[in-house]
Amino acid sequence: NRKMADVYAQVEQLTNEATKLSESENTSEALDKFQSALRLAKECRQLGDIYGTCLFNAGVCMVTLERYNEAMDTLKELLSIWMNALESEEQEKIRMFADAHSHMATCCHAQHRLGEAVAHLRQALVAYEAMKPNNKSDIATICHQLALRLQEQSRYSEALDFIQRVLECAREAGDYRLVSMTYKEKAVILARNKESLTDATDALELAQTCCDKIGEKLTQSLTYSSLADTYISLKMTDKAEVCYNKALDALRKANNSQTTDGREGEASLLQNIGAARNLMENYDGSVSFHREAMDAYASLGQRQKQMHCMLNLGFAYTKLKRYGEAAAVLLEACDLSETCHDKEMEFSVLENLGTAQYCDRKFAEAVGSFQKALCTISQLTGVTQTDEMSERIVRKLTDAITMREKEKTTKAINPSASSSLSQSNQGNSEDAEVATESRVTAEASNKHHTTDDHVNGGPSASHTTATVQDNEEEEEEE
Repeated sequence: NRKMADVYAQVEQLTNEATKLSESENTSEALDKFQSALRLAKECRQLGDIYGTCLFNAGVCMVTLERYNEAMDTLKELLSIWMNALESEEQEKIRMFADAHSHMATCCHAQHRLGEAVAHLRQALVAYEAMKPNNKSDIATICHQLALRLQEQSRYSEALDFIQRVLECAREAGDYRLVSMTYKEKAVILARNKESLTDATDALELAQTCCDKIGEKLTQSLTYSSLADTYISLKMTDKAEVCYNKALDALRKANNSQTTDGREGEASLLQNIGAARNLMENYDGSVSFHREAMDAYASLGQRQKQMHCMLNLGFAYTKLKRYGEAAAVLLEACDLSETCHDKEMEFSVLENLGTAQYCDRKFAEAVGSFQKALCTISQLTGVTQTDEMSERIVRKLTDAITMREKEKTTKAINPSASSSLSQSNQGNSEDAEVATESRVTAEASNKHHTTDDHVNGGPSASHTTATVQDNEEEEEEE
């Protein structure tokens, strides 16, 4: 008994130390402590519940560290020794049993084992429902995860059934973020059927209404941004812009702009508003947003995202026929691309630069840019449309060479015409402009920085492991 008491005291001390480390996000160190506690508890099997708790805590840390195979082995052992947990009256044990299944689902999903993920989520749901009293927020969260996983398997009818249950439980729990996100998921499913597009739009309107009721401004901002991303995917760009603006307003009210995450979030929303305006062909209204986002990313040292904004700004300037300004910002982006080692982005910048130069009748410079773009294609990896890209650039390069040689010929025949070539008769000027629109079209790279489309699942007191996937969307306009 004395030995058990000593072991218990050591396990408890290690667990408390590990918990503090986990709360301060020192997950690796926390895992070491939890595993030390686990080894001690294993020596005294009489400490069954303590041993189970150590297994749970270690498993959660492993999930956080994305060590999924180890996590699954650890959590499976817990589930096997607590297989009769639902028959007990110990609510904390039932909760950990439910959370363990939820974390197992996270591991399975990360390994693309969707069927197993759904099975574990169903087990978690049964356990949460067995709790007395049961927590509507827990049930809603697990049902939402089930709806997402079923949707990924194209089991839309089943997903809609769980979505309806989420709405009922989340409303009862007063979880407006979850209600809003669930309406969004409902809209995505309904939008797959063109006949249900009106219902999808109505669901998104309800999502916005619920989002208005979210009291915590940072959460509200993230939710509005996610709704905006969905509107973009449904090509409802005007509504997306409204949501991005609401997200930006909420983020600024959250007084989060002094943190790096806050500044990056603001830059992302500015970028998305500019991109949305590009898509709506409101180029004049997009310029200031591109510039603000570009400057914000520059101050954060995020050069790749800064380049995205420069590309969008260059595209807007080209559409506004402010070709000199377009070329200037795209030349600056070219310099940045050399340090970012992003050949796909470098290609896009060079193509847009060549387009701006061509439109500005600087054909020799356009030839150089298109030639560099053509060389860059051979260095692209993981891009499947290189043949189409090559054909497009060759066509543009041919046009630029033709115009360059025509310009040389004109100068040779009549040297005095060199200064007025671009101002020659209006008919030629308009013909050149038409050719530009039909042949040398700027490629927009309207990058949308997306927010998390998933609600964190599997609450487990202070040791909850949340999986956040930041999924980034691209909208291209030719």
